[in-house]
Amino acid sequence: NDRVCQANLISTTSALGNMGINQLASGTSIQCQSIVDKGGIPLFVQLLKSSNLGTIEQAIWAIGNIASDCVTNRDNIIRNGGIINLVGVIERNMNESNIVKHGAWALSNLCRGNPLPKYENVK
Repeated sequence: NDRVCQANLISTTSALGNMGINQLASGTSIQCQSIVDKGGIPLFVQLLKSSNLGTIEQAIWAIGNIASDCVTNRDNIIRNGGIINLVGVIERNMNESNIVKHGAWALSNLCRGNPLPKYENVK
């Protein structure tokens, strides 16, 4: 059942293309958690590896929104490689101001909250 939900989420995000991906994660906490429960976090982290800058930017927004929702989601993003992949996408796209700006914002959301994430997970 979880695989079906994840496949549906992948299909939905593919159909959305460059626009609207972050809308899946920027609603209420209940809506955000629904996306997380269906496997959204690994999917959004994977989308950071896309060759499409629009998709990358929307994935950055989704990760930043999910991370700001609660520390459990923030920690889940960190465990799924969110920080290393965000840093990588920023490094590969230093000439893309929106990627850099929004990537820095998403990283800041991954480094805050109460309690703070463990230092060894964000260094």
